[in-house]
Amino acid sequence: MASATDAAARVRDLEALNDQLAERLQKLMERAQDAQAKSNARVADLTSQNQALQQKIDLLLKSRLKRSGGAAPPPAPLQVPTAAVECQTSPALAPVLVPHVGEVLSLAGDATANGDADAGAGVDAQVQLEAAQETISRLEAELAAVRQEHADQAAADAQKAAEQHDHISALEVQVDAATAEKAALVSDYDAQLATLRADLSTAQSTHADRVASLEAQLADTQSAHVDTVTTLQGQLADAQSQATAHTDTVDSLRAEIAFLQTQLANAHSAAPPASDDVEALRAELARVKDRHAAELEAAQKPNVKNLKRNHAKKVAEIKESHAAALAAVEAELASARESLENVHVNSNGGAEDDVRLAELAEELDAVKEELGTVKAAHEAELAAAREEDAKKVDALKAVHASDLDQLTSAHVAEVDALKAAHAEALAAAKTEHDTTVHDLTTQHESTIVDLRAAHAAELDRVRADHARALTDLQDEHKATLAAALDQADGDLDVAQAAWHAEREMLMHEHEALLANLRADHEAALAAEGQRMREIVAAEYQRHVVDLTADADRRVSQARQEQADRARADMERVRVEQAEAVHAMEAAHAQALSELRMQLRQYRSKDEENGERLRIMETQMRALAEESQEVGPLRAHVALLNDQLGETTARLTAAQDQLAAADDDLAQLSHMRTQIAQQQAARRRSRAGGARRIGIS
Repeated sequence: MASATDAAARVRDLEALNDQLAERLQKLMERAQDAQAKSNARVADLTSQNQALQQKIDLLLKSRLKRSGGAAPPPAPLQVPTAAVECQTSPALAPVLVPHVGEVLSLAGDATANGDADAGAGVDAQVQLEAAQETISRLEAELAAVRQEHADQAAADAQKAAEQHDHISALEVQVDAATAEKAALVSDYDAQLATLRADLSTAQSTHADRVASLEAQLADTQSAHVDTVTTLQGQLADAQSQATAHTDTVDSLRAEIAFLQTQLANAHSAAPPASDDVEALRAELARVKDRHAAELEAAQKPNVKNLKRNHAKKVAEIKESHAAALAAVEAELASARESLENVHVNSNGGAEDDVRLAELAEELDAVKEELGTVKAAHEAELAAAREEDAKKVDALKAVHASDLDQLTSAHVAEVDALKAAHAEALAAAKTEHDTTVHDLTTQHESTIVDLRAAHAAELDRVRADHARALTDLQDEHKATLAAALDQADGDLDVAQAAWHAEREMLMHEHEALLANLRADHEAALAAEGQRMREIVAAEYQRHVVDLTADADRRVSQARQEQADRARADMERVRVEQAEAVHAMEAAHAQALSELRMQLRQYRSKDEENGERLRIMETQMRALAEESQEVGPLRAHVALLNDQLGETTARLTAAQDQLAAADDDLAQLSHMRTQIAQQQAARRRSRAGGARRIGIS
């Protein structure tokens, strides 16, 4: 575009130069016409002056002859001054006529003197007349020669004027032909220049549209990249929220374990008193048995049968009440243990557990009160029995011992059976709970693996699509830019070639025209031609210098403007890219710092969890030594270990996402390097185009 503008400016300068030359030629023609008119006027003036002088000479001669013959009047004294005045008014004839006028004046003076003298001097008058006639003849001959010379000069001037007029006419015809040809060439060049400008405008609009579309595609790609980064950040936030939820779950499970441990400790602390009561009852029963045996041994009376029967009845009642109380206590203890196990296995909340424990405590207190009542009643009955059956005990000792042994063995067998049934039920519940936990863990791990695989596949697909789209966009942009630059270079070369050809043709035509003008002016008017050649050469040199300076100035200005635009575009693109990269790096650094902070928190929590797990394992081993009901706790610990493994896996996934973010940052750095290389290539291409313009 700049070269086309320079070419048009140079064409306009050439047209201005041609107009100046035409104006100068017109002035020369006008000056030649003025010179011709002046020459014609001068010839006419000389002719009229010659005729007037001839008339005056004739009159003078006639007057002299008349005076010589006595019949002619004396010459008029005004003729000589008139001739002198005419010689003064006709400077061209002065060198020729002055001596003759002097002679004529001297002759006229002599004639006047002779006329005034004695008329009797006839001889002298005749001699003077002959001399005057000879002088007149000589003057006529000289006048004829002057007339012939003047006529020849006038004919030569007329011929020269005609030749100059013909030459000027030919020059006018040549100038008209050159002007018409130049107008045709200028019209063709204007048409070609308009076509080139239209093509260049079309190419510029197409390039602008292409650049706009590429910028839109780049904006879409950047938006998609931002959306992808936002999605990844959302996924990272989801992972963080899941990790937080998992941490909360772990904390809640730890609180639940602590609560269950507290419940277990409370249950253990509550269970020994019941066992102590049972053992106290058993010890009391043993003491009663011993005391009854002693009483039976000491009391040997005739009514042993009745006493034995009554004692057996009372003992049976006491055994029934004692067995009922013992069964109630064992049932309550079994119920408390089962409730504790159910709470341990299927705990739904702290409030229900507290209510259940409160109910169990109330029931245990009621059982204790009932046991105390039974003990008091039993003490009273025993006291009454001691008072009534002190003497009947010995007789019933053997029977009582036998029955007591049978009752004890039956009670022990029943308690063993209950314990075995309870152990089997507890083992079955533990097995079922372990199976359920294992199934849930397996299902959860499978779900997590599937989700991770799907997320990894989706992330890989998004990255591949993004990389492919970015590569395609870069290739297309490179191809479009290369094609646009090639087309612009081709158009510039064509325009420069056309401009150079037009310039060479115009210069040749101009030089030929100037050569013809120089030759014609040298043939027509050497001095004027020399001056014109000097003027034309000076004007041509000045115009060439002006054209060169103007072309250099415009090329330098175009280079400077193009360089300024390129620098402005590069600076704007660099600033935008630097801002985008800085923002992305800042966001990435913030995300990395947050991930590292969370990783440190996870690691610290992992260490705390490990320490707590070690403490819990120590407590579990201590509890295992005290009781065999730690299976659910171990199951919970296994579940916590599984959840800890999931947390570790999530931490690994977070580290993978961090590595992916590092990969994205590396890809972004690679993109920045490619963009810098493209800008350097564009600068080199523009510098090459500017150098080509400068060379042209």
